[in-house]
Amino acid sequence: MKEYGKWYGWIPIFTYEVFFEGGIKKSLEKGTGWEKVNDKEREILKSLKSLLTDIEKVSIYKRKEKENDVPSKSEYFWHILSVKEDKIQDVVIFSSSHNEEEIKKDNYICAANIEFLKNSANNCAGLIKIEFNNINEKYGNEDRRVKNFVRRIYVCIRDIYHSHSHHHSSHERHLDVVKCENEEKAIKGVMEQYEKKIDEYHSRMNEWFWHPEVLNEKDAIAIIQPAKGEMLYAQNFIELYEQKDLKNTFVRAYESFSSVGNDLIRTIEFERNKIESERNKDVRLLTVFGSVFTVIIGVLTFFVGLDAISKLAHTEKLLLHTSFFGLFVFSMFFAILAALKLKERNIFVILFVMFSIFAVLFLITSIYL
Repeated sequence: MKEYGKWYGWIPIFTYEVFFEGGIKKSLEKGTGWEKVNDKEREILKSLKSLLTDIEKVSIYKRKEKENDVPSKSEYFWHILSVKEDKIQDVVIFSSSHNEEEIKKDNYICAANIEFLKNSANNCAGLIKIEFNNINEKYGNEDRRVKNFVRRIYVCIRDIYHSHSHHHSSHERHLDVVKCENEEKAIKGVMEQYEKKIDEYHSRMNEWFWHPEVLNEKDAIAIIQPAKGEMLYAQNFIELYEQKDLKNTFVRAYESFSSVGNDLIRTIEFERNKIESERNKDVRLLTVFGSVFTVIIGVLTFFVGLDAISKLAHTEKLLLHTSFFGLFVFSMFFAILAALKLKERNIFVILFVMFSIFAVLFLITSIYL
């Protein structure tokens, strides 16, 4: 049997009690898409020997996952969890299709045992060990595919326990799994990932600080918040696994990043306010011009209209000019409203232009008719 080694991954947490002592069964049954396997599926799992440990004594759950959102390339997988004494014990993966409602024996891919490791204080602190029980021989000869299966198992477990409280999950730069001989090297591997990620965040932040025009305030916050959150997770990892020699380094990195991040947001706000100020200046000038233009046209048209109506009294054109005059009063009202509201609603700009043109046309027709 081929050896696939030991794999480790850390589930980012702040307090172990919330995530690992809260009852995994209740979490799986609260509208998360997980459901218990039926009797037929349990028999399939029994027939595939050595997949699950103590299969008669565990609760088994399933959920279908989609690999990507590209219709022609989407792949579907069943994730199977066995839960014993309120902890995940094994994960099994089956391939699937969009319309399949049950797992099929022929679609079996792999099975792995999960161990939640404890720190020196004897608490589950988020580090898990993944070891394969078995991999279908169709898939087990490619190291790249094996690592993809490990990642899939790790992500499956991480997303059950990990809460995205400081940002949306899509903004997070996730940790990867670590293949190594023991827990000590796994801890080092996780810390190296955090160091690399924080270096990247600092580099990107420095670039954005000198070119704030490439970001708006919303985008900046969406980037800075997950970065700060990850630094807090890194500090918590250091505390949980007593990496005291790294503590001060990460505390200083967090404080520096927070300071630079806040400065960047202030810079973006300054740039936005400057642009807004220039825009408001232009709007005020246009508003004044529009108001003056509307009043002048309105006064001229009013007197010319009165004169035209008086000359055409008792003629067939009286109704026409009276209608034009009524429409103009209505149009002048909207033109003035447009001048007042130009800053807030673009539609009033259109109304202003349209009714000003109408007023000019009415002035011309009143003179020549």
